[in-house]
Amino acid sequence: IQMIELSKTPIILSHTGAEVIYDHPRNVSDAILTKLAETGGVIHMNAYGSYLKELPDNPGRTKAVTEMRAAMNAAGTLTPAQTDAFMDQRRAIDAEHPAALASFEDYMEHFLHVLALIGPDHVGVGADWDGGGGVDGMYDISEFPKITERLLQEGYTKDDLAKIWSGNVLRLLGQAQAYAEALAQ
Repeated sequence: IQMIELSKTPIILSHTGAEVIYDHPRNVSDAILTKLAETGGVIHMNAYGSYLKELPDNPGRTKAVTEMRAAMNAAGTLTPAQTDAFMDQRRAIDAEHPAALASFEDYMEHFLHVLALIGPDHVGVGADWDGGGGVDGMYDISEFPKITERLLQEGYTKDDLAKIWSGNVLRLLGQAQAYAEALAQ
């Protein structure tokens, strides 16, 4: 709440979800969401499974990923060939120790709760796929239309969708730009 109160312009809470659905440090309370909306801010709903619900431990995967990251850190700046090797190793780990995934319905439970609480003027879509995120049924951008389809089924309008998909974040960026320009004068 302090960040929201101190900011001179509305803020974006990206890569987060509803704490009331799943209590995780990256998720925020209804009180924070309400304050965010009162100040014109936007939350971008996260699609990283372990932020959406409790997932089963996978000690083999954890060990393999930890060892791979340690080797990368020891290598320092990676060349393109080393980056390719890292990605090959990551794919091998994924094949040997598949990640547990939350479902598309788990994602939508967070999304729909937040929409009901603060409305479509304050919600956007934020994935989290650069770190291996994704949910079963929506693992990459090609499956984004499922969000639109579901929101239309829930009664949200095309105007609501325009805000959710881009309008809200563009509004905030415009407000930040106007504030910066006013400071420069």
